[in-house]
Amino acid sequence: MRDPHFRSLLVLALMTAGCSGNKEPVSSDPVGSDPVEVTPVEVAPSVGMAPGTGRCDEGLVFNGAMNPAIPGAPLELRGINNEMGNPGQSVLASDGVLCQDDAACATAAEGLWGGALIRNDCGQIGCRGHQLVTSTAGTPSVLTQDTLMAYLGEIDTAAEARLLAWSKGFDVSCSPALEGQLYVVQATQFMSDCPMQTDTVSIQIDSKGTLTETQRTKGEPGPCAGRLPPGVHASAAPNCAGAWLAHAAEMEASSAHAFQVLAGELAAHGAPEALVQWALRAEQEELGHARTMAALAQQQGFAPAAIPLPQMPQRGLMAIALDNAEEGLGREVWGVLSALWQSQHAQDPELRVAMRQIALDECSHAEFSRALHAWLQTQLSAEQWAQVCGRLEAVWAEEVQPSSLTSSAQGWLGLPPAALRESARDLLL
Repeated sequence: MRDPHFRSLLVLALMTAGCSGNKEPVSSDPVGSDPVEVTPVEVAPSVGMAPGTGRCDEGLVFNGAMNPAIPGAPLELRGINNEMGNPGQSVLASDGVLCQDDAACATAAEGLWGGALIRNDCGQIGCRGHQLVTSTAGTPSVLTQDTLMAYLGEIDTAAEARLLAWSKGFDVSCSPALEGQLYVVQATQFMSDCPMQTDTVSIQIDSKGTLTETQRTKGEPGPCAGRLPPGVHASAAPNCAGAWLAHAAEMEASSAHAFQVLAGELAAHGAPEALVQWALRAEQEELGHARTMAALAQQQGFAPAAIPLPQMPQRGLMAIALDNAEEGLGREVWGVLSALWQSQHAQDPELRVAMRQIALDECSHAEFSRALHAWLQTQLSAEQWAQVCGRLEAVWAEEVQPSSLTSSAQGWLGLPPAALRESARDLLL
């Protein structure tokens, strides 16, 4: 297996599912015959500052659209990334220059990195913080929730209304519209990652910076194909759509137990704490997925059964690596692609929404499996690693078993065709 191919396929799934987390661009030929280099980059959040009203745009551009209390006062947006595997910091956007030919000011501004954050977004693999810095008479300072309005003065431009809403945790993709004396902002707000939920919100902002929420539409809670714990095997294939949903709920509950067991084993083997915590977060996410799938099954008149979870002895690193190749880099990656397909092809609208959220979560779980795979390689001998790679190739080389579901049930669920797995297998091996 060539890791760049796996990486590129997963990134393609991430990009298509909308869960790339603003982390990784992909080339125009992400799964071609040649290995693809995927370079992490820092991307600005979607708080664009284009002037005007009611216009949607992308990226972040100040372009003089701010009208601060002190005319010409500079503003710099910084990103501080603490996500696993991609730490770093960078200037994302600026309006004016913080320190014009002033070495003392520049040194002071450099010392502000890591200070107070105007916003901090945390997810399954870490946090991405943002800092706003200004300067007055050559003295730089960090803006906080308490001091931002002092910098802005009155909210008298759409860019300022948008920046204020963003600083409060709202994501705004369209410039606010001025209606009378109020700016009207249409935004989204991430509420939870277990289960995943994003609300749609309408906000009014007056000149003094008071935010008034006028409407909120709660997003559908999201649920996932996932790994099975040691000693547990998939139950008999379901024969109708409701049974399939109940079966999926059973597998999600088993997957939660798998992550719990794995977290304990990794801690015992001295694995990086970030991997242990990632596994524990995945456990909680899978429990949420099980509840969601159970609710969908109940709507069809079915209920998931309890699956016996045997107590197994602690595994060694070799056994964990073989299991991760099969369950993580096999089942988890297939879970991304399968859920992604269902999110677009399921006939039931509730199921489509649920499977989209499943795909988002499976992206992180598959990335966890890849990160674990990389760490395990540093712990095993070359001979052991050859066996692990052989197991991974064998998993993806398995023939796709025909479904026991009727064609109408497969269509209602939007299940992916066998050709999708075959294409993924050809790309990965």
